[in-house]
Amino acid sequence: MNISIILSLLYGLKEGARIAFDSILKNKLRSFLTVLGVVIGVGTIIAMVSLISGMDKSITSQIESFGLNVFFVTKWEPTLRLGGKRGRFDRSRPDFTIEDAEAIKKGCPSVAAVSPENHRFGTVVRYKNKRMESTRVIGIWTDYFIVQETKVAIGREFTPFDIKLGTQTCILGADTAKELLSDRDPLNEQITVNGQQLRVVGVTESRGTFMGQSQDDFILLPYGIYKRMFPDEIELEISCSAVNPEKMTEAIDEVTSLIRRKRKLKFWEPDNFAIVTQERILSQYRDISTAFYLVMLIISSIALIVGGVGVMNIMLMSVTERTMEIGVRKAIGAKNRSILFQFMVEAATLTSVGGIFGVLLGYGIAYLVNYLVKLPATVSPWSVIAGIVFSGGVGLFFGTWPAYKAAKLDPIEALRYE
Repeated sequence: MNISIILSLLYGLKEGARIAFDSILKNKLRSFLTVLGVVIGVGTIIAMVSLISGMDKSITSQIESFGLNVFFVTKWEPTLRLGGKRGRFDRSRPDFTIEDAEAIKKGCPSVAAVSPENHRFGTVVRYKNKRMESTRVIGIWTDYFIVQETKVAIGREFTPFDIKLGTQTCILGADTAKELLSDRDPLNEQITVNGQQLRVVGVTESRGTFMGQSQDDFILLPYGIYKRMFPDEIELEISCSAVNPEKMTEAIDEVTSLIRRKRKLKFWEPDNFAIVTQERILSQYRDISTAFYLVMLIISSIALIVGGVGVMNIMLMSVTERTMEIGVRKAIGAKNRSILFQFMVEAATLTSVGGIFGVLLGYGIAYLVNYLVKLPATVSPWSVIAGIVFSGGVGLFFGTWPAYKAAKLDPIEALRYE
């Protein structure tokens, strides 16, 4: 390709873009309505990509904070499937008991710590004239602080004595302590949980928010007092940590074998429980985020197709309005490919402008959602480039037919056109 051809292409790009901008400025409303579909389509893609990327980073970071040697023994399979045979089988699964946790602690040498937990949501908590109704109450063992990597900032952790006798003590999450006790020294203050008076012996370090929700709004109770307060709570969760990450597989095998023996499962029978690892949780989340991406692409593709049809319509109208101009250009020597190239550049410029506004709209939506509901949003440069390039590609695709019609006009007939 010699220098004259390159210069010709650059001149064609410049002229096509200039004419497109002149058309946009002269017919602002018509141009806006033409590219509205492109704006909505690109805006949807940018907003969803920004929000999902931010959520990916936040959730991945949260899951990875569990630690490479932590796994969870649960009643339910972590699956997206609902109903069906698997659902009926799941509902017949037995609950885990405190005896199961004790058996794991004693019978699995590769397991360093075992944390059976029970969670109660929406419990009424009072301190003098203050009241909270959405606090989560958790019944725990001492190993909870090891497995969950929870640290006490003020006061102390529970002792084996607290757990065994179920003393009327509690440890508050940082936000719960701040809401109930304000700036007061929390230690040895008496709070009321579900009508039961408890003495505060500690406050945990703040862990911040996750997906806009506080991770520090909870109350920890020794498991004994928890069971006396909430005897109907029978669905126990067991968190375990292996001696080290290298022992993870061995620890899971030991726990699996022990539970199967306790439940007298035959070797051909499937597990009626689940072992959940960090990798498995991440895999499940990625399945969900992939489904969101697919839905996003379908919705935005429809909007882009509508926008592309609008561009084709306006370019066909432009060809008709400029028939005389096309005839003059051909009469003085313009080639078909020059006409074709000019109209395709005009179409691409029109949709690229729509793409720029779509990018701004998408970021605006993402940051508005982030501000209102505290969902994380991550702006990536590649999404800006992809949005503008993709919108330009829509213009090239849908502008091809009008450009072809313009290039094939007979110059004599075009000069006679009125």
